[in-house]
Amino acid sequence: MWSGDDTDSEDSASHTADAFRAFVTTTAAAGDVLTIDVDSIINPQATVLMGDVNSDGLINITDASTTINYILGNNPENFSLKKADMNGDGFVNITDVTTIISIILHL
Repeated sequence: MWSGDDTDSEDSASHTADAFRAFVTTTAAAGDVLTIDVDSIINPQATVLMGDVNSDGLINITDASTTINYILGNNPENFSLKKADMNGDGFVNITDVTTIISIILHL
């Protein structure tokens, strides 16, 4: 759970025999709410590492810069749209880049 001076955070998780689901919700002082399905990022049963957009087995600055290159209209090599859509909204945009950077910085 992340919490800063101007935000309130809460998290919840549910466990079943078949799956692990966790959500993290953060509300900024301005009232904006961001909910991330942690299961889409870290799933003990998954073979997909969300955020590893270049499929090298790591989440690092290369993944963030590769995602930015995609957003800018370039055609990055070995780019995975599925792994780049961090919030699962069907779009790859700056929100996904921010999430990748947060993972890198352990925020």
